[in-house]
Amino acid sequence: MLMFFGCMGLVSGFAGKQLPSMQGGLIFGFVVSTIICIFGHISTAHLNPAVTAASVVLGNTTPFMAVVYLLSECIGACLGFGLLKFITPSDIFDFGVDPAVGLCSTVPHPSLTHSWQAFMGEFLATSFLIFLVCSVWDARNADKSDSVALKFALTIAAISIAEGPYTGASMNPARTLAPAIFNNVWTMHWVYWVAPISSGIITAFIYKHIFNRKRRTSMDEPIQSIDDINAEVPLTGVISSKHPSIEKIQDSPLTKRKANNS
Repeated sequence: MLMFFGCMGLVSGFAGKQLPSMQGGLIFGFVVSTIICIFGHISTAHLNPAVTAASVVLGNTTPFMAVVYLLSECIGACLGFGLLKFITPSDIFDFGVDPAVGLCSTVPHPSLTHSWQAFMGEFLATSFLIFLVCSVWDARNADKSDSVALKFALTIAAISIAEGPYTGASMNPARTLAPAIFNNVWTMHWVYWVAPISSGIITAFIYKHIFNRKRRTSMDEPIQSIDDINAEVPLTGVISSKHPSIEKIQDSPLTKRKANNS
């Protein structure tokens, strides 16, 4: 779905002219948000090996399941892009596209002559996205889950519009892999694997060890870590504030005392 509908939004042959530069970022952002709404409560809708890597670091996904996610993400991306290419006439599919790059491919801008420039662009863009992922999965945000899909839509759109001219703002190895295979374009392809996945690991590690503060659910109970709270809250992408662990925190004497004092 991500590659089928996301890259479909970049096909300019039907319009007969170049599409607005920000259209791709907006389309990919809202396609991701729709997928989260559909599959978030089923599989957490990773869609991205970098997100899966972050999930492993946070302890939400086992290494075995991470491999399953990785294979599913890559196969799904290839199937989606392949289906789009299959149903689209070649003259429409290739209209206005640089033949050296191909539709929907992510390659560094020619002005970025050093690989480290592209690497840092992808690393930092992915880091911004992973910080959002970690905060959404944080049980302390369980009562703020209603707008999760919209948060991802706007964040991905903003990053894509800003960083897109540099590297294409992939932030997702699977998203880059599919067009690379079908278009046979492998320019600095390693950057789009190493940068996002290393960013997912490092950013999740930073979030876990810097923003993971201890909290007490009541004056008479021992201090409980965020890891303990997260373990009690189901990782479904959309977490209800009515979950017992969240109600326990919200209804605790300590929480009520703070509310009364404010």
